[in-house]
Amino acid sequence: MKQRKIPETPYDEVIGDVCGHGWRQSPESDIDGAMGVAIALAVAHGVKADLVDLSDHLNIAFTLLKRPFERMSLAGVFKNGMIEQEKDEVKGGDEKTLCYYAAYASGHM
Repeated sequence: MKQRKIPETPYDEVIGDVCGHGWRQSPESDIDGAMGVAIALAVAHGVKADLVDLSDHLNIAFTLLKRPFERMSLAGVFKNGMIEQEKDEVKGGDEKTLCYYAAYASGHM
């Protein structure tokens, strides 16, 4: 497995609380889950659910966000307005809510 350098995001503290603070050294599917948490937090804070906008805001390479974003998209996260409906929980760092987004992004749901 190729090790990638993942830069700090604006949501590292919350990602660490949800996914474990060593998430950058986790298997790829767990990193995808962490990216799902970052995506959900960014969208809840008003970033457009668009890969380029998310990549710019999160300071994460487009290629690292692509797979988790597509999985979340296929699950209907963006189309059904799930994040908007749970905005307070997501912005508040509710672990149960954010674990669902991690699961969608990692392909476990």
